[in-house]
Amino acid sequence: MSLALLPIVRRLPPPQEEAISVELLAPQQIETPATPPIAERPSEPPATSQPAEPIKKEPEPQPQSSGSETTRQPAAMVRATQFFSAKVLADPRSKKAREGLWQLATGERIVQLCNVEAMEQVHHWKAEFEPDFLVAYAMADTILAGRVLEAVGGALRSKGNWYNIRYRCEVAPDIKSVAMFEFSVGTEIPRDEWEAHVLTAEDGAGD
Repeated sequence: MSLALLPIVRRLPPPQEEAISVELLAPQQIETPATPPIAERPSEPPATSQPAEPIKKEPEPQPQSSGSETTRQPAAMVRATQFFSAKVLADPRSKKAREGLWQLATGERIVQLCNVEAMEQVHHWKAEFEPDFLVAYAMADTILAGRVLEAVGGALRSKGNWYNIRYRCEVAPDIKSVAMFEFSVGTEIPRDEWEAHVLTAEDGAGD
């Protein structure tokens, strides 16, 4: 099955005792638009006069693309030192999600497990983020190689806004826990781009 058709994992706000529930939803097929070309900065015009002795100038750093912010990701990746998805799924209130997860094909199960881990990692990284939804393939297709999943164009929803997210996730051989995880949260996705990627502020048809 194509990874673009996988269900989406929702992270619900935890109650006072810090337990967390998740549920699986069926998404709609998403078309990923082509990445806009990168515009190069034109070179500076030559000087009108030459100094007495030539002076070597260091080349000026080239700016990033002036295209959409949704394609940019910070270079630094945050490497996780502890993992949370197994604990989330073990919570009694996650029983239905857990049972549904084990019925999925291997590739689908890896995506779901890594999505749960991603939302928890972001929340523990910065508490002001309260992720409740993640689409791993929103901006670009995911890459799965064995037990390693790379989401290069994911979208993370927090407090009704969407943010770019990139992560690399390796699951354990039994596909019940995460063995390695690193991520970077990018810029906020402009609202005028949501429709193209089937992103919504609240639960609805786009979910």
